[in-house]
This record gives sequence, C-alpha cells and structure tokens, in this order.
Amino acid sequence: MGELFVRDKSVISRHLRNVFRNGKLNREATVAFFATAQGEGGRGVERQVEYFNLDAILSVGYRVNSKRRTQFRIWANKTLKEDLIRGYVLNKS
Repeated sequence: MGELFVRDKSVISRHLRNVFRNGKLNREATVAFFATAQGEGGRGVERQVEYFNLDAILSVGYRVNSKRRTQFRIWANKTLKEDLIRGYVLNKS
C-alpha cells in the first residue's frame, strides 16, 4: 500500500491502526498472513507477511494524504460507478 499511495510504511500502518481501533473494519476479516521466503545474509528465511483485502486498501485510500490518493479515489469512484450501473442494467433485464 505504501507503494500504491507513495507513502512510508509508518503512515500506512497509522491509518490502518486507526481504522481497526475505531471499529471501521474488523482486522481478522481484512488481514491475511502468508509465509514468504526472503533471502537474508545468504540464507533463506520464512516470514509471515500481512496482506490486506480491498476494504482495507479502500479505507486507507480515502485517508492518506497524497497526489496518488486523489488519483486512486477518482479511479475507485469511476470503477464502482460503472460496476453499479452495469449491475443495475443486468438486474433490470
């Protein structure tokens, strides 16, 4: 997410902590841990890496302050609007 919104990991972590603490999202429902192999000092190390679902990404996308946030919000709103319109047309038939 840091790369997506061009922000440091600490900024993304702060927003996620606030989202979970305020009860906006349930951490257990939005976070998955996957083992990922990494090379460290010439040896392979397996680490548990957090992966966040779309709800968490959208939530951070509406909170983080960056130019990419604006681009992301425009894209997300456009995409959601198009999908809703298509869904409405499909359900209407």
